[in-house]
Amino acid sequence: MSINPLGMPRHLAMATLGAACLISLGAAAHAQTQSLYDEIKARGTLNAGVRYDYPPFGSVDKDNKPIGFGPAIAAEVAKRMGVKVNYVQILSENRIPMVTGGHVDAEFATTTETVQRNQVVDFTIPYIWDSVSIIVRKDSDVRTIKDIQPPKVMGATRGSNNIPIFKDNVPNGIVTQFDDYNQTVLALKLKKIDAIVINRVTGLSFIRNEPTLEIRSDFYPDPVGIMVHQNDSKWRNFLNFTLQKMYEDGTYQKIFKETVGGDVNFQLFSEKTLQPGIEKWNGKP
Repeated sequence: MSINPLGMPRHLAMATLGAACLISLGAAAHAQTQSLYDEIKARGTLNAGVRYDYPPFGSVDKDNKPIGFGPAIAAEVAKRMGVKVNYVQILSENRIPMVTGGHVDAEFATTTETVQRNQVVDFTIPYIWDSVSIIVRKDSDVRTIKDIQPPKVMGATRGSNNIPIFKDNVPNGIVTQFDDYNQTVLALKLKKIDAIVINRVTGLSFIRNEPTLEIRSDFYPDPVGIMVHQNDSKWRNFLNFTLQKMYEDGTYQKIFKETVGGDVNFQLFSEKTLQPGIEKWNGKP
């Protein structure tokens, strides 16, 4: 009879290990049965991940209070759930761990859905349709992303999807990474980098009061969704349906105009219609 390092017969050890695995799997399955939707309702607070460095989608006012499109959408979602909203600052670099680690219930920011990100998080339907452009100094000869050839340097925040996009276009390109976009724009002004690849709406916000900078042509469309924990369809569905309901009753358009500026020129579900029956959603499975 073989004895394992635990000091018991092999067949008993295997049986014990198997039982432990079943118990562990059962506990994990049980832990996943409650949706974040129910947890948020029970605690009475929505922990919303928002940006502090990405106007007009997320920044802070003179009192360090979060403002912009993301915080406003999060506040409206919380209102429709009947709970309070608690804002949690996130960055490009830490946004995925903040979601997967349970530090935020959803990220109301500007994260592009990608195949790689879908391995660890889920996304709602796109709630922003933007495009990606380039900010440069006005005297720059950079016109497109392919013009940022070495020794020119592209600036981006850590964890930005614009880095692999840039590398696809300029394989030998040089990238300097920063913690936030305020640092990135400052580096461009100080001539430490030559260009920033950034969403057009945010780029326009940054250059509005910067006479030495300008934005060049767009080079690809960028749909952005609300990032959530994986495999929680009840919570994701609630967000999807609520966004469309907000669009239907005009709240979404009002928030967009007040924070981003201008009129909404895209549909939240499809170019044809909202999701059928959206007005009947009540948060129940």
